[in-house]
Amino acid sequence: MTDTNVALFIDTNSFLQMKDFNQIAWRALFPEAETITLFVCSAVITELDKHKVSTNQRRRNRARNALRQIEEAAASPDMALVLREAAPKVEIAIWRGKPVWSDFADLDPNSADDYLVVAAATTPNGVVLSHDTGPRIRAHIAGVRAVCPPEDWLLPAEQTDDQRKIGQLTRELEAAQNARPRLQIVLPPDDPIKMKVVSVPYLGTKAVKEPSFVREACQAFPGRVIVGIDAKDGWVATDGWAEVSSVQAVDLARQFKADGIISQPVAAAALERFLALSAESLEESVSVSVSPR
Repeated sequence: MTDTNVALFIDTNSFLQMKDFNQIAWRALFPEAETITLFVCSAVITELDKHKVSTNQRRRNRARNALRQIEEAAASPDMALVLREAAPKVEIAIWRGKPVWSDFADLDPNSADDYLVVAAATTPNGVVLSHDTGPRIRAHIAGVRAVCPPEDWLLPAEQTDDQRKIGQLTRELEAAQNARPRLQIVLPPDDPIKMKVVSVPYLGTKAVKEPSFVREACQAFPGRVIVGIDAKDGWVATDGWAEVSSVQAVDLARQFKADGIISQPVAAAALERFLALSAESLEESVSVSVSPR
């Protein structure tokens, strides 16, 4: 092949770590190229078959996509698949040659990198393309040209497991915050407002687990105790939403009402239920859970 027709032998990581071949600016390395043929050796196909069941999602998906392209190329009469039509033309092709190992005593037939190098050496004007140092050094030993793809040809670095977990937790936290009901109060600008700030005890989990304590507290401090009921799907939640009890939030509110100890509103933080309530059921809920004396 001439300088206008480039025979590139690509390694496994070219499929896994580089951007899609039809999106790469090939003329950054081969300015005069009119056709670039990306040869795939059997050793690379074997490695891709291993990666297609990887636990790493991106590696698995890219290996499977690469194998689909390779199979499509293998099914064509000339065993090649055109990925881009021009500027330059880019095609992926199955290498059908036979390595001549006798000419390369320093290379190992059992090494995938060395197989790639010998395949390139066996092909006129063959060039090894790899971002890894090992294949390029082996190519130099064999007297074969090797090039490293520029950094902007590579995919962004993968996140670590911890980074993915933090990202997922952040998204879940934002979703939970956005799901909380928001209340906007609009007051007439000419209506004076008088506010009284008081300090009151606020009972949550303890009110559920020790209702007798609530009664005693309200008797000792009448009109100065607030009980808050957190609810999830209608059931009372405790310990900072970590536990969900077998008590219905409305039943608990009725119990406090029946005890006659509530002189301040019971705050029902049942977010999911609140969002689903109609106007009529919301009024009913408020009349049950908020019961001033």
